[in-house]
Amino acid sequence: MEDGTYAARMITNKEIQEVVNHHPMVRTWTNRLVGNRPTRTIGSAFAGVLTLASERHGAEMIQLFFDQVASGEMLKKGDPAKVLRERFPEGRRIERLTFEVSLAFMIKAVNAFVQGKQLGILRFTAKEEFPKLV
Repeated sequence: MEDGTYAARMITNKEIQEVVNHHPMVRTWTNRLVGNRPTRTIGSAFAGVLTLASERHGAEMIQLFFDQVASGEMLKKGDPAKVLRERFPEGRRIERLTFEVSLAFMIKAVNAFVQGKQLGILRFTAKEEFPKLV
């Protein structure tokens, strides 16, 4: 919507198909997310973030990030994949996050990974500008 609010009910199946046709990797990332229990907790928008990041930075780099989020293995404090994983814990009830806040967390984590930066805590406030995918 023009005011930036999320309106899932306004999207038609035809529009979804057009996006999938234009970005075929979205189907691949969606299948990977659904097939991996820890990443299912993060949410379906993660497929879109991963798709755009793959187009910008290459599928191999983003696959590495996804694998780290999915497995949780060999991650150190501050690793973007670890911080994102901890923000969306598998099998635990967490506070209800809005779609926008969840999406901001995903973008911040992917950006940090691509830029080789460490993260502290993922947070997003109403006063912040919405993050852009690098």
